Amino acid sequence: YYIDTPTREVVAYDYDNATGAITNRRTAIRIPEQMGHPDGMCIDSQDCVWIALWDGARAARWDPKTGRLLDTVEVEGVKQTSACALGGRNLDELYITTSTQGFTAEHHRDQPNAGFLFRCKVDVPGVVSRDVLAVLCELDGVAVIGARVHPRDVALNDHARLEVEPLEASQCLRI
Repeated sequence: YYIDTPTREVVAYDYDNATGAITNRRTAIRIPEQMGHPDGMCIDSQDCVWIALWDGARAARWDPKTGRLLDTVEVEGVKQTSACALGGRNLDELYITTSTQGFTAEHHRDQPNAGFLFRCKVDVPGVVSRDVLAVLCELDGVAVIGARVHPRDVALNDHARLEVEPLEASQCLRI
């Protein structure tokens, strides 16, 4: 997938594992203007995508085969959601990064949770095809990462339970 933020489109391609060739460009998802701009994304075990929506104060789950919106997680006290990743022991935690890029003192007052990393439980877990080391956020100009994850058995459910909570900086690993 390729996210074209200015046009609010997510483009899909066919990928050949043997050659690395990408072909068959097509628009998979069009983000409505009122939802913000698509930014970072991740893929779950049902081949759906979670997309952070810049200026949208949320991450949203989409079916890229139909372009249909399936679920949303709203993040309170922040507009600029920037990326998301599925992690945790069972890959059933959605991590959502937020940004303070371009902020003034007024922005900080209006969006007190900007710059924090948020986490919520989801019922459709992520998928691991290889060992993965994912960059989750940036704190004070330093990359913050999640743990190396390995394939494991996971249970699949149809509905997400979305309880969003901020993570403290002390819970993150700096590199």
